[in-house]
Amino acid sequence: MYFKPVADVVYAPVLPIARAVGKPADEATIFIMLVTSVLLSLILSHIKTPLYRKLYNTALGPVLTLYTYGLGITTVIPYNIVGYLCMALAPRKQNHLYVIVINGLWLTANNVTRML
Repeated sequence: MYFKPVADVVYAPVLPIARAVGKPADEATIFIMLVTSVLLSLILSHIKTPLYRKLYNTALGPVLTLYTYGLGITTVIPYNIVGYLCMALAPRKQNHLYVIVINGLWLTANNVTRML
C-alpha cells in the first residue's frame, strides 16, 4: 500500500516542522515517530514486569505504526507474523532460510502489485 496516514490531521502538527527543515511532511512524520519511539523506549526500560512490557509494546507498536503509515499497517502486521511463525515453528537450522524465502516472495508480490 502507498504511504498514506489515516487522516490529513496527522500532517497538521508536522507541517511547521517539515517546512522549517525543508523536507516533505511524510519524512518529518517518520522522523517524529522515530524520536517518539526512542523516548517511549526509555520509559519502557523502567517497566520491570515482563507482562506489562509486552502489553506496552503490543498496544503502542500498532498505534505508532497506524499513525505513521496509515492503512499500510494491514501489510506490516501479517508480514511480521509470518516471519515470527517461521522462526518459531521451522527447524532451528533452516528457519532463517524459510524467513528469507517467504519474506522475499512477500515483498516481491507486494512490489509487483504496486507496479500494476
